[in-house]
Amino acid sequence: MTGVDERALYRDRAFLIAVLAAGFETHWAEPDPADPYAADYRLICLHTPAGQLTWHIHPDDAGLFPADLPTRPSDWDGHTTTEKQHRLAALAHPGGVMAKRLISKDTQEAVTIAGPVLSDGRVLVQDGAGCIAVVNVADLAVVDGSSDDAGQDSRR
Repeated sequence: MTGVDERALYRDRAFLIAVLAAGFETHWAEPDPADPYAADYRLICLHTPAGQLTWHIHPDDAGLFPADLPTRPSDWDGHTTTEKQHRLAALAHPGGVMAKRLISKDTQEAVTIAGPVLSDGRVLVQDGAGCIAVVNVADLAVVDGSSDDAGQDSRR
Protein backbone atom coordinates (compact mmCIF):
# COMPACT_ATOMS: atom_id res chain seq x y z
CA MET A 1 0.00 0.00 0.00
CA THR A 2 2.01 2.91 -1.29
CA GLY A 3 1.71 6.12 0.70
CA VAL A 4 -0.57 4.57 3.30
CA ASP A 5 0.40 4.18 6.93
CA GLU A 6 -0.72 0.59 7.41
CA ARG A 7 -0.12 0.72 11.17
CA ALA A 8 -2.42 3.76 11.42
CA LEU A 9 -5.13 1.88 9.53
CA TYR A 10 -4.92 -1.05 11.94
CA ARG A 11 -5.00 1.32 14.93
CA ASP A 12 -8.11 2.97 13.49
CA ARG A 13 -9.72 -0.48 13.11
CA ALA A 14 -8.74 -1.36 16.70
CA PHE A 15 -10.64 1.72 17.96
CA LEU A 16 -13.78 0.49 16.18
CA ILE A 17 -13.37 -3.03 17.55
CA ALA A 18 -12.95 -1.61 21.07
CA VAL A 19 -16.21 0.33 20.70
CA LEU A 20 -17.99 -2.77 19.42
CA ALA A 21 -16.48 -4.89 22.19
CA ALA A 22 -17.93 -2.57 24.84
CA GLY A 23 -21.41 -3.84 23.97
CA PHE A 24 -20.79 -7.58 24.09
CA GLU A 25 -19.18 -10.31 26.15
CA THR A 26 -15.53 -9.98 25.19
CA HIS A 27 -12.28 -11.67 26.17
CA TRP A 28 -8.72 -12.12 25.05
CA ALA A 29 -8.06 -15.62 23.74
CA GLU A 30 -4.97 -17.53 24.78
CA PRO A 31 -2.57 -17.86 21.84
CA ASP A 32 -2.96 -20.88 19.59
CA PRO A 33 0.48 -22.29 18.74
CA ALA A 34 -0.79 -23.06 15.21
CA ASP A 35 -1.76 -19.41 14.64
CA PRO A 36 0.99 -17.76 12.56
CA TYR A 37 0.12 -14.34 14.07
CA ALA A 38 0.13 -15.50 17.71
CA ALA A 39 3.66 -14.33 18.43
CA ASP A 40 3.00 -10.77 17.25
CA TYR A 41 -0.66 -10.06 18.02
CA ARG A 42 -3.28 -10.60 20.71
CA LEU A 43 -6.58 -12.23 19.77
CA ILE A 44 -9.80 -10.50 20.84
CA CYS A 45 -13.02 -12.51 20.87
CA LEU A 46 -16.51 -10.98 20.99
CA HIS A 47 -19.64 -13.06 21.58
CA THR A 48 -22.63 -11.40 19.89
CA PRO A 49 -26.21 -12.43 19.09
CA ALA A 50 -25.11 -12.86 15.48
CA GLY A 51 -22.23 -15.12 16.45
CA GLN A 52 -18.62 -14.91 17.48
CA LEU A 53 -16.30 -12.22 16.09
CA THR A 54 -12.50 -12.36 16.38
CA TRP A 55 -9.59 -10.16 15.32
CA HIS A 56 -5.86 -9.99 15.82
CA ILE A 57 -4.97 -6.86 17.78
CA HIS A 58 -1.52 -5.27 17.74
CA PRO A 59 -0.03 -5.21 21.27
CA ASP A 60 0.23 -1.40 21.08
CA ASP A 61 -3.57 -1.27 20.72
CA ALA A 62 -4.40 -3.57 23.65
CA GLY A 63 -4.72 -0.50 25.88
CA LEU A 64 -7.86 0.50 23.96
CA PHE A 65 -9.65 -2.38 25.70
CA PRO A 66 -10.49 -2.60 29.43
CA ALA A 67 -7.48 -3.49 31.57
CA ASP A 68 -9.50 -6.14 33.40
CA LEU A 69 -10.60 -7.95 30.23
CA PRO A 70 -10.13 -11.65 31.00
CA THR A 71 -7.94 -14.02 29.02
CA ARG A 72 -9.55 -17.39 28.38
CA PRO A 73 -8.67 -20.46 26.34
CA SER A 74 -9.43 -19.95 22.68
CA ASP A 75 -13.00 -20.89 21.79
CA TRP A 76 -12.81 -19.77 18.15
CA ASP A 77 -15.75 -21.34 16.30
CA GLY A 78 -13.90 -21.56 12.98
CA HIS A 79 -15.77 -18.69 11.30
CA THR A 80 -14.37 -17.36 8.05
CA THR A 81 -13.93 -13.72 7.14
CA THR A 82 -17.13 -13.85 5.09
CA GLU A 83 -19.05 -15.32 8.01
CA LYS A 84 -17.66 -12.60 10.27
CA GLN A 85 -18.80 -9.97 7.78
CA HIS A 86 -22.30 -11.50 7.64
CA ARG A 87 -22.44 -11.46 11.43
CA LEU A 88 -21.39 -7.81 11.52
CA ALA A 89 -24.02 -6.97 8.92
CA ALA A 90 -26.65 -8.78 10.97
CA LEU A 91 -25.71 -6.65 13.97
CA ALA A 92 -25.80 -3.46 11.91
CA HIS A 93 -29.15 -4.31 10.29
CA PRO A 94 -31.04 -6.64 12.67
CA GLY A 95 -34.07 -6.91 10.39
CA GLY A 96 -32.12 -6.90 7.16
CA VAL A 97 -31.26 -9.53 4.60
CA MET A 98 -28.03 -10.51 6.30
CA ALA A 99 -29.83 -11.28 9.56
CA LYS A 100 -31.95 -13.80 7.65
CA ARG A 101 -28.79 -15.89 7.41
CA LEU A 102 -29.16 -16.66 11.11
CA ILE A 103 -30.88 -19.92 11.93
CA SER A 104 -32.04 -21.57 15.09
CA LYS A 105 -29.89 -24.65 15.63
CA ASP A 106 -32.90 -26.39 17.19
CA THR A 107 -35.47 -25.75 14.46
CA GLN A 108 -33.17 -24.97 11.49
CA GLU A 109 -35.50 -22.04 10.72
CA ALA A 110 -34.24 -18.63 9.63
CA VAL A 111 -34.60 -16.00 12.33
CA THR A 112 -33.89 -12.29 12.71
CA ILE A 113 -32.67 -10.56 15.82
CA ALA A 114 -35.57 -8.68 17.38
CA GLY A 115 -33.92 -7.15 20.42
CA PRO A 116 -30.70 -6.63 22.36
CA VAL A 117 -28.67 -9.35 23.99
CA LEU A 118 -29.78 -9.80 27.58
CA SER A 119 -27.23 -9.95 30.39
CA ASP A 120 -27.60 -13.74 30.63
CA GLY A 121 -26.69 -14.31 26.95
CA ARG A 122 -30.24 -14.64 25.61
CA VAL A 123 -31.70 -12.62 22.75
CA LEU A 124 -35.12 -12.04 21.24
CA VAL A 125 -35.53 -13.52 17.75
CA GLN A 126 -38.37 -13.54 15.26
CA ASP A 127 -39.04 -16.34 12.79
CA GLY A 128 -40.57 -16.04 9.32
CA ALA A 129 -44.10 -16.42 10.71
CA GLY A 130 -43.58 -13.46 13.03
CA CYS A 131 -43.29 -15.52 16.19
CA ILE A 132 -40.98 -14.01 18.82
CA ALA A 133 -38.88 -16.22 21.06
CA VAL A 134 -36.09 -15.78 23.58
CA VAL A 135 -33.13 -18.00 22.75
CA ASN A 136 -29.56 -18.39 23.90
CA VAL A 137 -27.07 -16.76 21.55
CA ALA A 138 -25.25 -20.10 21.45
CA ASP A 139 -28.38 -21.66 19.92
CA LEU A 140 -28.06 -19.52 16.78
CA ALA A 141 -25.94 -20.34 13.75
CA VAL A 142 -25.01 -18.47 10.62
CA VAL A 143 -25.94 -20.01 7.29
CA ASP A 144 -23.53 -18.99 4.57
CA GLY A 145 -23.47 -20.64 1.18
CA SER A 146 -20.55 -18.46 0.13
CA SER A 147 -17.21 -20.16 -0.41
CA ASP A 148 -15.16 -17.20 -1.59
CA ASP A 149 -12.88 -17.44 1.42
CA ALA A 150 -13.34 -21.05 2.46
CA GLY A 151 -10.81 -21.87 5.09
CA GLN A 152 -9.53 -18.31 5.40
CA ASP A 153 -8.82 -17.46 9.02
CA SER A 154 -11.12 -14.55 9.91
CA ARG A 155 -9.24 -13.48 13.01
CA ARG A 156 -7.09 -11.04 11.04
